[in-house]
Amino acid sequence: MKKHTILTVSFAMTIFSVTAHAQDEMTLPDMMSSGRLLATGGVSELEGAGGGGIAPWALITGYGTDRQIGGSVFGTFADTGKLYATDGGIAVGLFNRIEFSYARYSLNLGNQYLGVVTQTLNHGSNTLSENIEGIKLRLFGDAIYDAYIPQVSAGVLFQQSQNKFLLNYIGAQSTGETYYLAATKVLFDAFLGRDVLVDADLIETKANQLGLLGFGSATDNGYHAEFAGSVAVLINRGFAAGAEYRTMPRDLKAVGHSSNYSDIFLAYFPCKHVSITGAYAFQGDIAPAVDAPGKSTRNQNAFYLSAQLAF
Repeated sequence: MKKHTILTVSFAMTIFSVTAHAQDEMTLPDMMSSGRLLATGGVSELEGAGGGGIAPWALITGYGTDRQIGGSVFGTFADTGKLYATDGGIAVGLFNRIEFSYARYSLNLGNQYLGVVTQTLNHGSNTLSENIEGIKLRLFGDAIYDAYIPQVSAGVLFQQSQNKFLLNYIGAQSTGETYYLAATKVLFDAFLGRDVLVDADLIETKANQLGLLGFGSATDNGYHAEFAGSVAVLINRGFAAGAEYRTMPRDLKAVGHSSNYSDIFLAYFPCKHVSITGAYAFQGDIAPAVDAPGKSTRNQNAFYLSAQLAF
């Protein structure tokens, strides 16, 4: 059994033992009810965790309270005009305390130079793909009900790139972990009488392009401290608008720099269990997105659309 699988099982057993008394007093339908407020599980981040589009938040996915089980399923599509990405996954939140997630993230390189290289190395496929398993634990605080202390959570992502031939070519590893500490708080009546959600993350990672281009490099295999932040204004019961920013490691110096990510988004909640998020993402150079050796294709910006079902 893999080391991180053992960790996942033991972590789950610990949480279940702590909350056993709550389970004894509730029926299964009660435990599966959606007791939290609208949008308090966030949407789904590209790596599968509950949060924004490019940043994990401290919120636990779904609408389960500390006596309930919640969860979400999501799908995302983004198109730069030259590259397009697809992403999908599932997450489960247990008793508003711990979250388990899985995502499959893919990037089609189109006719870019790297796409031609990838197609040659990967026996006909020019698509980068990655599997991501995640665990998030709420440590303390509450984003909604505590007046002063934010909700703070710690998480780890176990990432595996599926592009080993390409990774050998560029000198990166195929597996890695990303660790993060997230703090999230809703500030009531903070902007023109509207509620505002603020999130800040400290991230330790060596993932290139969120892991699609592997981890580290032949010259730099260490972890880097990165930052992510989100601000969202809750316009009314059905809409939230905001912006995000996330810094990226720059390990693959031999083939080009990865740019930091940012986006502006509008999330629509037609009902408690459905959310639709539209965004414009500023991804800069998706290293090395090039038309020919030495000619960089910059400003790989994209519209993306994400849909989520949550309970």
